[in-house]
Amino acid sequence: MKRSIQRRHVLAAMAAVLLLATFLRFHQLEAQSFWNDEGNSARLSERSLSLIIDGTASDIHPPLYYLLLRGWRELAGETEFGLRAFSTLSGIVLVALAYSLGRQMSGAMGRGAAIIGAFLLAVNPALIYYSQETRMYELLGLLTLLSTLLLVHYLQSSSRRAGPAAGYVIVVAAGLYTHYFFPAVVLAQNVVYGIWLYGRRENGRAALWREARAWLLMMVVALLLYLPWLPIMFRQAGNRPGGRLDPVSFLHEAVAWLASGPTLPVEATTLT
Repeated sequence: MKRSIQRRHVLAAMAAVLLLATFLRFHQLEAQSFWNDEGNSARLSERSLSLIIDGTASDIHPPLYYLLLRGWRELAGETEFGLRAFSTLSGIVLVALAYSLGRQMSGAMGRGAAIIGAFLLAVNPALIYYSQETRMYELLGLLTLLSTLLLVHYLQSSSRRAGPAAGYVIVVAAGLYTHYFFPAVVLAQNVVYGIWLYGRRENGRAALWREARAWLLMMVVALLLYLPWLPIMFRQAGNRPGGRLDPVSFLHEAVAWLASGPTLPVEATTLT
């Protein structure tokens, strides 16, 4: 009885978090007209599937988001509200996945921590911002969390791992076709897998080798699924403007953006 009551409380709390996330993301969704990049997304999604692929081959992003947006606009229309709603719903699902990931990693005793984690993502300024843009960044976050959740399922399963493995490979391929940052996600997940594999070294070399071969096969299949686009990725990466990327500056700006969202520079807020 007590456990049933606790479960209802958890469900009510999570429902409240999702309602908050929904309100923050849909609030004034159509208040501003499309800015330049959003306009490009809207125009590109008007094309046929083959023309979208041709167009993104000369763009700076892979085609999956635009292909999905092409189908979405048939359901929701081409207004600011309609096209942005695809990112909005992605952001809401992202919050739900955060709770699932927290529960999966912390067990039954971690429901409170999972709700807190979902709440922090629900009110995160950067995630709210990208949930109101007709761009692929919120989908990138969703696929990152979904692939991580499937990875945790895979690592925690003692048997019948084909399902999580197949799901993980498909989502990784989808992430690679969504944004060129996703290889960094895969690299981080490989580090996690390496740490997990090292923790199982007492099982013997034969068992470790079986695990490593299975993981390597998953990576190879994901790469094969992405292989048709790989030459285009290398070409576009080589043509990016701006010279060499300073990793320290990039990390500093990324952390500031994710922590507080878009903010004005200090000189823009100083009274004269």
